[in-house]
Amino acid sequence: MKRLLLLGLVGLALLVAVIVLVSRTQSMRLVSSQPKDGAVNVEPPAEIVLVFNRELAPAAPLGTENATTNLLKIAPPATGSIRVEGKRLTFTPTSRLEAGQRYVLRLTEVRAKTGQAGPSVGLSFSIQAAFYDERRAQFIASLPYNGDRFSIDYNQLGDFFSVSVLEDPAEAVKEEALQFLSSHGVTPANAEISFYLIPGVGGSSGLAP
Repeated sequence: MKRLLLLGLVGLALLVAVIVLVSRTQSMRLVSSQPKDGAVNVEPPAEIVLVFNRELAPAAPLGTENATTNLLKIAPPATGSIRVEGKRLTFTPTSRLEAGQRYVLRLTEVRAKTGQAGPSVGLSFSIQAAFYDERRAQFIASLPYNGDRFSIDYNQLGDFFSVSVLEDPAEAVKEEALQFLSSHGVTPANAEISFYLIPGVGGSSGLAP
């Protein structure tokens, strides 16, 4: 009886070892993406998400100037930031994705948490020729907006939103304004948004960072 129990434990240990070995040697691959590869007439995404079958190696977030470097190539160029969380890699655009434009992304040099190199991934999608939902149109018609902490106006000729930060802390007010705009269908991915500091706010005046 003891011998059978011992053999069973040994067999179980071998099975676990095989499962772990297979898991570690399993090829890394892309499972899904949002937007989907080849998608057409999509709304300008607030985020582009790539999901893999294995956890990715931690990566320090890349600043807006460095997002389209060796890790992620985008054509036509678009600025943004990249973050890695578990099996997900997310690119958040900070520049406007143009209506009617087809974007092509190529991801290279991504690695699994175990150190295994991932595949080179290609992804393409096209933005709607015109993106103005009813909520956004109504919001534009209601402008200018004058709040206690920030004000918003829309320049129809230049097709951009200008936000004046009226009090400190400037960065917190800027994030608050972005959330307010997003609730009305306006994001950095589908609109050009310029921030300005009034004199005395943030230690200086002019274009907010």
